[in-house]
Amino acid sequence: RVTSAFDSDTKLVGQQVDKLDVRDIAELEDTLSNSPVDIGIVAVPAVEAQSVIDRLIACDVKAILNYAPVASHVPRGVYIRHIDPVLVMQSMTFYLKAQE
Repeated sequence: RVTSAFDSDTKLVGQQVDKLDVRDIAELEDTLSNSPVDIGIVAVPAVEAQSVIDRLIACDVKAILNYAPVASHVPRGVYIRHIDPVLVMQSMTFYLKAQE
């Protein structure tokens, strides 16, 4: 269950996405201190990924799904899974061609 969504883009903040209000990224720590989560999903530009991951870790998030195209670092006790959407799409294309 996705409980919160955050963005730094002022055009998106305040919008509703599938019944979730997009909050300003500045509210991340306050929100997670009041409503902790187990898993964080990071879908940001590569240059922002480590910073967002560090903030999630500071909020005691113990598992992170990283869609940003960068290998980020986490301390022991935090599980991170890197997903490169481009590579996943390429593997799906390969699978579809093999089915022809």
